Amino acid sequence: MKKTNIFSLVVVLIILFASGLLFAQENTVDLRLEGKSDAVTYMNFIYAHNFGDTPWMAEVFHCRLPVEGADDYYETTFGVGYNSLSVGDIAVYGLLHYSKAIDDNYAQPGLFALDVDGNWTGSLWAVYYVPLGDIGIEQILVDPVEIQRTVYGSLSFGVSGYLWKPQGGEWLTRVGPKLSYLNKWGTSEIRLANENNGGGWQVQLRHVVLW
Repeated sequence: MKKTNIFSLVVVLIILFASGLLFAQENTVDLRLEGKSDAVTYMNFIYAHNFGDTPWMAEVFHCRLPVEGADDYYETTFGVGYNSLSVGDIAVYGLLHYSKAIDDNYAQPGLFALDVDGNWTGSLWAVYYVPLGDIGIEQILVDPVEIQRTVYGSLSFGVSGYLWKPQGGEWLTRVGPKLSYLNKWGTSEIRLANENNGGGWQVQLRHVVLW
């Protein structure tokens, strides 16, 4: 990652984290690591901050995809969300992000839906990549779409999916079962997903911390 990207990411994280400490507002860190038996295929860091009782949230992302024989693909994203609709226990946010990737800069309108109440819970996070330069291409990303049910105590079982489609290309999907455990450090999760293009099975380790 370039130094300017590192500096921007650190500054935004400090501002949001300090705001959360000062005003006792909700913060979420989501860490994901995915790979096969012989290689890491996906790394993702997410920090989200809800501004108290307001409908606003802010998000910072950094993901990295190792590419064999080439530079790793990475992107760093800053954005906001607005809780525009609630349907029962489901909160729906409209998203608008700016992303600096290795190939281009992007605007990312999107949608985030979340339900964390009851035995059945789930989430959907989807964005549309709009390139701001001449190199990038339009893309659709859904990561994740998931649903799970509490099966015993703090243990939940469900299904999770990753879907990505570049302009003019075919859908890449990774879908499979997931097992989650809620503990005092947050939620720990393991997902086993099958890639549709012959990529085989991959394992994702995920940990979500709330404070």
